[in-house]
Amino acid sequence: MLKKLFAFFIFLSVFSLVYGGMNYYVYRHIVEGFLISGLGLVILRIAFWFLGSAYIINQIIKRKYYVRLLAYSGAAWMGILSFALSVFIIFDIAKLFMPTAYYKLGFILTIIVIAILTLISVFNAAKGPVLKRIEINNNKLDGESFKVLLLSDVHLGMLTSSIWLEKIVSRINELDVDVIAITGDFIDDRFKAVKEFIPIVTKLKAKYGVFAVTGNHEHYQGENSFEMFCKEANIRILHNETESILDKVNLIGLGDSSVSRRKDFHKVIKELLNGVDKDLYNILLIHQPLGFEKSTELGIDLQLSGHTHGGQIPPLSIIVYLVYKYSYGLYSFNKSHIYTTSGTGTWGPPMRLFTKSEMVLLEIKNR
Repeated sequence: MLKKLFAFFIFLSVFSLVYGGMNYYVYRHIVEGFLISGLGLVILRIAFWFLGSAYIINQIIKRKYYVRLLAYSGAAWMGILSFALSVFIIFDIAKLFMPTAYYKLGFILTIIVIAILTLISVFNAAKGPVLKRIEINNNKLDGESFKVLLLSDVHLGMLTSSIWLEKIVSRINELDVDVIAITGDFIDDRFKAVKEFIPIVTKLKAKYGVFAVTGNHEHYQGENSFEMFCKEANIRILHNETESILDKVNLIGLGDSSVSRRKDFHKVIKELLNGVDKDLYNILLIHQPLGFEKSTELGIDLQLSGHTHGGQIPPLSIIVYLVYKYSYGLYSFNKSHIYTTSGTGTWGPPMRLFTKSEMVLLEIKNR
C-alpha cells in the first residue's frame, strides 16, 4: 500500500511540475499578447489556477468525492492547453523569422488556430468510434473464418455517457463475432464509480465470450475494481492465462502489470505457450504494443494492443510515434501480424485530432 502511495506521489509530483510549466508558458503568451493588466490580470490568474489545478485536484479527491465540474473542466482544459502549447511553440519559432510589426497579427492568428483546432477535435471525438475492418490471412485455420472484435482504451469513468456506451454495444452485437477482445484500460475509475455501466456491458454478445486483459489504468485504479466489474459483467480476464477455442485459436492474455514490472515478460509468454497446442492460431492480448518481434519468434501469430490512442491530440501524437515502433495500425513481421488500435474512447480531454476512435473487426481467414 505504501509503495503504491509513494509511486502515486512521485507521478503526481512530476506531472504537476510539467503540467504547471505548460500552463505558465501559455499564460505568459496570453498576458503579453493581449497586454492584460489590472483586474483583467487578476481574473486571468484565477482562471488559470482553477483550470490548471482542476485535473490534479480531481485525481486526488475522486476516491472519496465526485466533483463533475472539476472532472469536466480539468479534462477540457488539458486538451485546450495541449493545442495552445503546440501552436504557441510554432509561433515562437516563426517569430525568429518574422518582422516585429507582424507579431500582433501573428498572435491573433495563433488564437484563431487554437480555437479552430479545439472545435474540430471536440466534434471529431463526439462522433464516436468508427468500425474498422481488417482481413488477415493464415494457413493455420481450417474451414470458416474467425472473427475478433477488438476494443481498447474505453476508459469508462466519470466522463462516460451511458447513451454513448449503449450505442457501441448495440453496434457490436449486430456483427455476430466469435470473440470480443478488450486490450486494457476498459475502466478508468474505482468500482463504485463504474458499476452503473455493468448492465450495459453485460449485453455484449460473442459466440465464445468476451475476454480482457488489464491496462495501466486498471493497475492505477486497483485491479480488484476491474476484477469485480468483469465478474459481474461476464467478462473473462486473462491475466497471464490462456484460453483455447474450438481447437482453432489460443487466446494468450498478459496483464499490463506483468509487462511494466518485468523486462523478461516474454518468459511468461513462453511458459503460457508451452501449455497449449502451438499448431493452433495464437493471438496475444497485451495492452502496450511491445516486444512484437520476440513474441512472433515464440509462436504468436497475431498481437492485439492499444494504449497509444494513436496520439489522440498534439503534441502527444508526436511523442507516441517517437516512443512506439508499432504506434497505430496493422504491421507484419515474417508471417505474423500486430494491430495497435487508436482506442474506442478517449483519455483526459474528450478530443481527437488527426485520429479517430475505433472498434476493429479482425477477420482471420485460411488462405
